Amino acid sequence: DKVEMLKSLGCDVVVNYKSQHIDAVLQKEFPNGFDLVYEAVGGKLGNVARRLLGPKGSLVQIGWVGADYTGATKKEPPVKLQGSQREMFFYCGDWKSAGKTAKEWQHLMAQTIRAVAEGKIRIILDEPSRHFVGLESIYSAQARMRSGVNIGKIFATIDGSYEYPLPSPKR
Repeated sequence: DKVEMLKSLGCDVVVNYKSQHIDAVLQKEFPNGFDLVYEAVGGKLGNVARRLLGPKGSLVQIGWVGADYTGATKKEPPVKLQGSQREMFFYCGDWKSAGKTAKEWQHLMAQTIRAVAEGKIRIILDEPSRHFVGLESIYSAQARMRSGVNIGKIFATIDGSYEYPLPSPKR
């Protein structure tokens, strides 16, 4: 269950964006806002993240899976940041947009790899995703992610002979 998995990662409050009003729940729990928000969906949820920043808060965005590429929904303009708030968007591996030098980026990646190896950062993969094999399965993997049923990151295996060692989401 997603709530159990998120709490095992240390989340204090879990909000179901499909059945709860994110702004209201988190503003009640954290009235002073957040110093740091990591946001990986974009679109409307990107604006929620901006509204929840504290006075000197920073928003780190990676990816934009919440975008409606069909044009069926009206695009919401980004909420303007206030005062000392900051925002950074980067795509993994894009050290230039992260405002880093190549050397700084290599150091950051080495620190991240070490943190994963030491168990300080946990990567949780969606177990049913192991059935997405080949390039043609990428659309099915995306559909699973957009349905919201995945627990952990979705993935597709290009080489079906590779066996992914999936760690348990519980610790």
